[in-house]
Amino acid sequence: IIGVSDTVRAQTHRYLGVSPSKTRTIRHGIDFEPFARVTAAEINRVRAEWGATDNTTVVGTVGRLAPQKALHILLEGFARYRARGSRPSRLVVVGRGPLETELKARALELGLGDSVVWAGFREDIPAVMSSFDVFALTSLYEGFGIVFLEAMAAGKPIVATNVSAIPEVVEDGVTGLLCPINDPCALGAALMSLEDLSLRERLGVTGQRRAREMTLDRMVDTTLAAYGEALDASR
Repeated sequence: IIGVSDTVRAQTHRYLGVSPSKTRTIRHGIDFEPFARVTAAEINRVRAEWGATDNTTVVGTVGRLAPQKALHILLEGFARYRARGSRPSRLVVVGRGPLETELKARALELGLGDSVVWAGFREDIPAVMSSFDVFALTSLYEGFGIVFLEAMAAGKPIVATNVSAIPEVVEDGVTGLLCPINDPCALGAALMSLEDLSLRERLGVTGQRRAREMTLDRMVDTTLAAYGEALDASR
């Protein structure tokens, strides 16, 4: 059995009763090239769609608008950041899901109004990720989270929850900042920390370097090696 993270692998032992000797962790990989090909003109076009200028801090998220993602915490944390931040800001929510109406209502309750952009479903994720200044996700759990690799491939610092497999992908203080789940205060403080442009750049550069190592070729090679081991053991 192949787990996409150590967290998932541990669950196969705990819940399925599978021997550790019969499992492997092989983490996801991504194709880095589409992110490397994004141009400044594409970024300017996408940011203009969101009403963001060069001086605007764009905090973005990509995912299903579903309970797992706990996006109400992201809205509350962003509201706290916006109340204290020194720069104009936008929160861009990319995705669709069953909680869309509820989340939009919560944004209005928080007084966020036009500062939240509901971008809907997008297929141009390399350009979208490259147009963010910070990527944020408040999930209650993740088996892996390919979206984090995509954010890192775009060179963006990450703010995320310190839960399940996320710390295996996002290293706290190295490629992003991790917060407790259901803690909008901590989330707002993390976003505030990233007004430090030097910190933002350092986390983004380190994350991009890590994403370059998490390739599709690596994932395929290690998967084939695991298949080979299994075949050899069965002979």
